[in-house]
Amino acid sequence: MAMNRLPTPEELPEPLAGLLRDHEHTAVVIAGARATFDGARLDGPGAAARVVEVARDLQRFLAEDLTLHIAKEEDVLFPALRSLADGIDDAILHMVAQHDEIRARQDLIDRTMAALDAHHHEVEEERDAFISEVMATTAALTPAVLEDLRERAMRMERILLGHFADEEEDLFVPARALLAPEVMQSLAARTTAMDRPGPPA
Repeated sequence: MAMNRLPTPEELPEPLAGLLRDHEHTAVVIAGARATFDGARLDGPGAAARVVEVARDLQRFLAEDLTLHIAKEEDVLFPALRSLADGIDDAILHMVAQHDEIRARQDLIDRTMAALDAHHHEVEEERDAFISEVMATTAALTPAVLEDLRERAMRMERILLGHFADEEEDLFVPARALLAPEVMQSLAARTTAMDRPGPPA
């Protein structure tokens, strides 16, 4: 099979374009967090607080943004694609299995952060204000915890990038051809509604 260039968000209809933008944004967020963990030293003033701030931001992003993205795919796009063409069902099963692995990796990051909280209860109570607790955070963020964050972020990045590439090639490209414009519009309205808090329309 010839290697075709994958489409850009500008070349795709909604909701595919939005899902692809999510992929791109997620890659940037994960790479930024990993770069922070890779370059972190714990001996400078405020260094540990900065690492914990980035780790918290990553934890929040995975729990909120990535979870919403997966829900848009599993609850909106995947059902629309099922049984439309040979091989799509197998591709969807494969993507759902990868989502399960991503959720498991997210759980590992959550557990690492929970262990950090266990050392300093004030971090959990004031998640948005922990950066001011430099001394407490420095005591909790040991080199071993920092190394664990580095490894988990690196694994998460590797898993997500591979998963996104599979999804874009195996699902987004065929979906563009398989789903009628009116179906795409309906799916786009449903994914957009998932972004807004409040009662369903």
